[in-house]
Amino acid sequence: METVTLTPEMYNSVKFYADREHVSVDEYVVMLIKNDMHRQERHTSLYKMKSVGELSPILQEILAFPKIGSLDTDDVNGSKARAEACKEKYGISN
Repeated sequence: METVTLTPEMYNSVKFYADREHVSVDEYVVMLIKNDMHRQERHTSLYKMKSVGELSPILQEILAFPKIGSLDTDDVNGSKARAEACKEKYGISN
């Protein structure tokens, strides 16, 4: 058996919740660890990141943002590119 050391503040917090669940501090800490491990296992199996090629065609189309051109180095927030795109598409200029 191994020992886990908690600060007094943390121990008191864990004891409060363990008392509410009518279990010992040891049992409560073990329960927290097991729940966290189970949650991590579920999370990694349910939400595995896919590459764009693995996605459905409709999602691939949504993620294929049109390229308006390259941004100028002084166009930090894209306002020049946005203005140019509006001018080309709608004939609007600022």
